[in-house]
Amino acid sequence: MVHAAQSLAPQPPIELQFSVDDQPAQICERVASYALREAEAMGSRRFFAAVAVALGRALVGASALEAGAALAQELARHAREAWVRDGIDRGLDLFGRCVDETGRRCVAALVAEYFGWREPPDLFFHRIGSILVGRDAGELVRLAVITSGYARTPKPATDELRLLASVPCLDRAGSARTRGLGLPPSHERRLTIVAFAGEPRRERLRSATEIPSLGSDHLVSSLARAQLGQLAEPEPSEVPLVGRPLLWFPPQADHDLRRLHLLLAGAIA
Repeated sequence: MVHAAQSLAPQPPIELQFSVDDQPAQICERVASYALREAEAMGSRRFFAAVAVALGRALVGASALEAGAALAQELARHAREAWVRDGIDRGLDLFGRCVDETGRRCVAALVAEYFGWREPPDLFFHRIGSILVGRDAGELVRLAVITSGYARTPKPATDELRLLASVPCLDRAGSARTRGLGLPPSHERRLTIVAFAGEPRRERLRSATEIPSLGSDHLVSSLARAQLGQLAEPEPSEVPLVGRPLLWFPPQADHDLRRLHLLLAGAIA
């Protein structure tokens, strides 16, 4: 019975079947090398499958792997061209640094754009990639809501100052409860896109989100590092704002912010 049980136990790959003569260092190195190759191969398969899904060539599931293989074969015909060579290289690097499936879908959507246009990664690719990697689903959803709030606004006017701010918002549900108890209404600060124009400056528009400003500073900083905005603090506010200014949106970032919104909306929906 012991021999039967041992025969049913999973056996390691042939290259990882060791003898009594193998040294401890050799065993560790061979196992590590094998695991790294397997992880790289699996990551490559998942990468092409995710990009194929982003391109609309397959649904998530078994068909995605086949579509990913078909995409890889198609790209192989252009492997010497920069849009394929650099797109795969940079895309795999970003894909491998994602922490969950939401991040991988976002990176796949970014890579799919450039494969579709047959364009090599450019400054936008690298800037947006730096925002996506290392963020979990919750953070990326927050980012998607922020960019959605921005995308709901019209193109900025020439004399407009637009910013992301932490603005006190009335908690309607809370105020209804507190009114019934005879207590003052509760407030919380939420991320809001606010625009000012004219001289003196007056509020022109406002696009509120449901994202609490508490815990969002790292996302604000990532937008600044990606050159999609300029940190508002510690400089004094130039506008009459009831709240805390966080990030100024320069007019030249308008196109990229709307482009980021479409990418996140498509990947996270």
